[in-house]
Amino acid sequence: MLKIDNLCVKVDDRDILNDFNILINDGEVHAIMGPNGTGKSTVSKVIMGSPDYEVLSGSIIFNSEDITNLEVNERAKKGIFLCMQDPTVIEGVSNSEFLRTARSEITGEKVNLFKFIKDMESS
Repeated sequence: MLKIDNLCVKVDDRDILNDFNILINDGEVHAIMGPNGTGKSTVSKVIMGSPDYEVLSGSIIFNSEDITNLEVNERAKKGIFLCMQDPTVIEGVSNSEFLRTARSEITGEKVNLFKFIKDMESS
């Protein structure tokens, strides 16, 4: 599902990741933990395609497709996106609206908010 091979990344002319590797198979859940400054946020932002980070070498494979050079919006449409721990800190954004919008972008179909909330509550 997600495979990162020998990823080397720099930001602001500073090498920040060197030969990072991870494999997350379908159905697995992984947690990346560590003290501040060890690259946890960097890895997630690079997976997302943040333009602030320059991939020097390596690859990011998602569902057998190399997404290393895709734009952020192209990655999001494939199901990779980054949200804050609590999207409701952004005024006007509810958890259900965030999830519904993400689902709509991934599937390409309009999802009725009231039906989506009902479906969420019944799950």
